[in-house]
Amino acid sequence: IQGAIDSITPKTLTGHTCVIITDVATYAEQVTVEGFSFTSGASSFTIRRSDPGFGKPVVAPLSTSTAAFKIVNSSVNISYIDIKPAQSVAYGVLASSSFVTISYVNVDAGGYIWQAGVRTSTNATISYSSITVTAAYGLQIDGELTTVRYSSAMNSATSTQPALFINGASSNTISNSYFRSGSADGGSINSSHYNAISYST
Repeated sequence: IQGAIDSITPKTLTGHTCVIITDVATYAEQVTVEGFSFTSGASSFTIRRSDPGFGKPVVAPLSTSTAAFKIVNSSVNISYIDIKPAQSVAYGVLASSSFVTISYVNVDAGGYIWQAGVRTSTNATISYSSITVTAAYGLQIDGELTTVRYSSAMNSATSTQPALFINGASSNTISNSYFRSGSADGGSINSSHYNAISYST
């Protein structure tokens, strides 16, 4: 996956750009998206499985990685991919840029993620995704105007960290979602304002 991203030149994109994964292989790597810019005719960079009806690929980051997906570029979409680290990493998805969309992504930490299954910044969208961790935040939202819907985050029975952590973030909307943590609250809101949670457990 990373090789396909690195092969895209020039880095100024003039149309919608996609990296399509045609197999269900396991990719032992960190996938980093950075350095792309968009002209007025382009709006997004997408990484997705070509036909999710026949299974999904897996990204299994190595111990030298920060995350399975490290997104340092705005307007990036990730769809129909599973994340299953086999070595210790901080994150499943670390998105520090705005307008990142995550859909139909399953994060199964297997005890190897120690900070957060997914961490987002501003104007992110998460839908139809699940996050399962052991001793980490499930979903950490740091920015504003993020939307979460039809998704779940679950922590282990012995975890002392919440499955949902809204940290210094405002005006986020969460609906039709499920959050569970063993020995902590399902969700925790810290120094945040004007967040809305509805039809969720």
